[in-house]
Parts: sequence; C-alpha cells; structure tokens
Amino acid sequence: MELKTATDELSPLAERAVDLAGDRGVRMVPVVPIARQGAYVYLEPEDMDLEDFLDLVVAAQQKLAYIEPSPFDIDDVVELAEDDALGEELDPVLRSQRAKLRQSAARFNGWPISLEVAFMYQGVVHRWVADASWYEQLRTEVAAVVPPEDEDDLEPQLSEAERVTIVERLTQELLAKAEFRGGTETGRRRVARIHLASPECDAGPFDELPNSIAYEAIRQALDQAAIAEQRHYADVEQRIPELAQQVAADPSYRAARTAAARKHRLRDHLIAHADGYPPPTRVLDLLLDALTTSRASGPVGPMLPFASD
Repeated sequence: MELKTATDELSPLAERAVDLAGDRGVRMVPVVPIARQGAYVYLEPEDMDLEDFLDLVVAAQQKLAYIEPSPFDIDDVVELAEDDALGEELDPVLRSQRAKLRQSAARFNGWPISLEVAFMYQGVVHRWVADASWYEQLRTEVAAVVPPEDEDDLEPQLSEAERVTIVERLTQELLAKAEFRGGTETGRRRVARIHLASPECDAGPFDELPNSIAYEAIRQALDQAAIAEQRHYADVEQRIPELAQQVAADPSYRAARTAAARKHRLRDHLIAHADGYPPPTRVLDLLLDALTTSRASGPVGPMLPFASD
C-alpha cells in the first residue's frame, strides 16, 4: 500500500460497530474507560472479528459497550516535527524527504490510528482493537527519513501491563503541570510534547521515549483533563449570582480598572478555584454580565461568607 492511495478504513468501521451494537440491543458509549487496571482481555481482528466480539457482549448479557477511535495528529509524530533539533542535524536529502513526508502525512489528520471497542464483565475489561494499516506504512516511511539508532538505543520489549504502567505515570506527570491543565487542547498538546521530550521527563527503561508511548500518554492526559474540566464547571451556571459576589469581593478584581483587566482577573479567580482548569467562554461572559450589572446598580450586597450577627 502507498500512502498517497491510503483511505480511512477505521471511521466506517466505527460507524458499523455502532450499527451492529444497536441491532443487538447494546448501547455504545463514545469513550473507552480510561482506567486500565486489573484483569483485562486484549483481542485483535485476527483473534475475533467485530461481529463476533459484539456477540460476546450479548452473550455476557451486557447492555453497554464502549467505543473510541484514536485520531491522528501530525504534530504528535515527533520525528517529523518542524522545529526540533534533529531537523538541523539531517543532511539536505533527508531533510527534504522528511519535509515532503510531513506534507503528505498532514492529510491524515483526524483519521483514526486505531479503533477500540470494549465492554466489562464481572470486573474484567474486554478490549477489541483494530489498527489502521496506513499508519503502519507511515511509521515505516518515517523510520526511513531519520538517522538509524544505535543498538544500545533500541526500544526494549515491554509487556502490555508494563506499557500501561508507563503511560499512566506519564499521564499523571502531565496532569500535575499547571500549564497543561490551564491550556486549550492545542496548548495542552504543545506542553505535553515539550515535557515528554525534555530531560525532566523520566523515560523509564528508554533512552528516549518512543513516539507510540508518548502519543498514548498525551491522548490519555487530554481525555482526563477534559473530564476534570467538565466536572469543575458542570453546575457553574446555576451559581452565577453566588460566584459574582465572591469575585466582586476579590481584591485583585476590585483593583482592575479596565474591562480587559477585569476579564483577566475573573478568569484567574475561576482557575484558582478549579484546580487550574480554565473556564468556558460562556461562563466568563455570563459572570462578566452579572458583575457589570452589579457595578452599574450600585454597591454589591453582603459578600460570601456572610458576617454573623
């Protein structure tokens, strides 16, 4: 297969999986559980086809299954990065080949690298994973445009459990970084790539962290950050009046003299009370409106917490 003729085979497969599950009375949840601790079963298409796997869900008398594609992002292919030191070290021919490969691979953005379908039975996670054939070809072509590794730098063979443990550790490292939690998705990806490529990152048994493990850690950290962000702001719109009073009592907000400064101070206040996760734009706008109305109507009433008599 050549990359220029490659097609996205996993997106149609994901749609088919949802249809097949519906035919069997099984509801698909569009995300696979993040925690992968404890016993699990790992299956590939060579072991069992998709229909047989969904029949297994029915045989286990389960009504819920989980499905999640892992989308490709050209910026996660560190060997093709535009601004890394490796690009400067390559000879002109390899540098040109790498630039062309990056340009060619950019069309795959958003295509699933892999598709995972899962269900749980008596505490055991059963996972069925299909990988994109075009991605394997891309990895082969990427390997051809980077300098060969020394034998001492070859990637050690890991068991699935060891791999999961490393990914989970790196995920928690990313989530612990304030600049990761406080960024947009694009910003989080950039922070993650910089951290995982830095000496600060403990690559464990590797001299340099393999791209596949880095990609999985970034994807998992992004998922967990999105869930945490949603949890922190789930009911915030119902608490706008309360939050407006709290913010109005914040000295840094009261000291702001321009609309732009007040918006920055409001955002800082919310982030500080949400474990570093930024607020949705809608929440900012609603709170600013409530605060502006309060300022226009005169002094704000008693601030929380209320003084006792």
